[in-house]
Amino acid sequence: MDTKAKLMALEANFWQASADGDADMIAGILADDARLIGSFGVLDKATTVDINRQGQGAFVFWEIQPEPELVTLTPTTAAVIYQAKAQRPEQEPFTILMSSTYTVIDNQWQLILHHQTML
Repeated sequence: MDTKAKLMALEANFWQASADGDADMIAGILADDARLIGSFGVLDKATTVDINRQGQGAFVFWEIQPEPELVTLTPTTAAVIYQAKAQRPEQEPFTILMSSTYTVIDNQWQLILHHQTML
């Protein structure tokens, strides 16, 4: 599996873990010093895991749009950029632009920086 496919599989796992409230899966994907940035502010790993453990990150629907882009920074650091559609319980669907930067830590790709912008 190439780097783009690996990272997009991790993104899909992260989306599904958020939908399911699977905080352990999310904790396994995030690097210890990860940051997530969006309209919610800046979250660290512990806060992100806690939010999902409480079910606050849940989605009733999510879909990664075709043609994500890979930006390779080094052999062990790369970012994926893509658009997604999603919906949270009792809210309207939304479209969001995402960038997620991964780095290899202990021979495993981990999410270090994630940024999202509502469209």
